[in-house]
Amino acid sequence: MPGSQNIISPFNFIKWKPFWDLFAVTIILIGFGYSFGLFLFQSDNFIKAYHYSNIPEITLPFTCDFSDSNQSNPHKYQGWSDSEKWGSWSKESNAILVFRFHESWQGKHIKLSLQFHHFYVNEQNKKIKTDVCINGSFIDTWIFEQRAGLTKELKILLGPQDKTLEIAFAIDGILSPAKAFGFPDKRELGIGISKIFIQEIDTIL
Repeated sequence: MPGSQNIISPFNFIKWKPFWDLFAVTIILIGFGYSFGLFLFQSDNFIKAYHYSNIPEITLPFTCDFSDSNQSNPHKYQGWSDSEKWGSWSKESNAILVFRFHESWQGKHIKLSLQFHHFYVNEQNKKIKTDVCINGSFIDTWIFEQRAGLTKELKILLGPQDKTLEIAFAIDGILSPAKAFGFPDKRELGIGISKIFIQEIDTIL
């Protein structure tokens, strides 16, 4: 019959129906995955913002002594051990410190002086590399090659909207006392911090 080849048969639709069903399910799953990922992202940001809002404001100049748990614990957001007589160890490959300023400090230049130890145990673990980020931006890579008495400095311009200072350490070379010596302590130790001194400066140059 002339033109019959252009007629869409219901049998053709039935033949392709599993494909359209699969396509529809795929679209739904993608949408669900995106929504769930967005929910997790927003939840994480909400939890972080809530935690940050409960950190006590500091006034400058300010010294944080990590051998004092009452003083340092509010600023240990992630990846830090309890205070010891000399300071605190990082216990994960990612460790974060947070300090909250009064809004009057927004847009000012500050300097941080950080006093460190690092977990040097043997020839196989004599060096630790640490990437440092401030408020989500990469700043520098530090190499730790001595056990104690190491001081690092950071000069920072606080942004006009910055109310917090987040210092994130990504640590390569962590090692537990359990692996190093057979001790019961399974914490993955990286860098040890004793004190942080924060002060205003005229310029970061």
